Amino acid sequence: MYTTKEGKTVEMPFVNIKHRSLVRVVDFFPHDIKQFSKRAGITGKRWIWDFWIVLRDTTYDASNVDDDEQAHEMNLRVSGSDATTFLGLMANDLTTKANAKLMNNLKEKLFLLWGELAEKKEKFSQAHPHIKADDQFSAITHNITTDSLPCVIGIKEVGDLRLASAFDSSAYYMINETKIQ
Repeated sequence: MYTTKEGKTVEMPFVNIKHRSLVRVVDFFPHDIKQFSKRAGITGKRWIWDFWIVLRDTTYDASNVDDDEQAHEMNLRVSGSDATTFLGLMANDLTTKANAKLMNNLKEKLFLLWGELAEKKEKFSQAHPHIKADDQFSAITHNITTDSLPCVIGIKEVGDLRLASAFDSSAYYMINETKIQ
């Protein structure tokens, strides 16, 4: 819904809204950080960042049984030039030994963002091998306590929200105007 200057309400099929929120990172996808970059463009010679993080509002109180955890969480896509700004790193193939330094730099940046979350996810996966990787996304979020510090993240709400699903590229929340310092 959009209200014009004249006070007329118009229903629009898309949104383009920016927010700044105080949140904690509680999960990420894909589970393997080596998959945080992908080939882009027609030739596939260029690499871009493209991954998801789960954010939890800092007002969530786990000790309050009436507080709905999922109501305080959102999936946020970290992709393209906004992701490059966010990480302060140019994307490249993270699976090759030639880019080991980039991988180490990425891990250091992400540690500043989410603390020991990657290590905790690895331990959870080893302790629960029967849970498929796709199911781990929600299982990990709800079973691991994160030690990440609260941070302010810019969020851009884009796309046709009528078509939205957690990982549907037609409508989602994206990182915006944020950089890991």
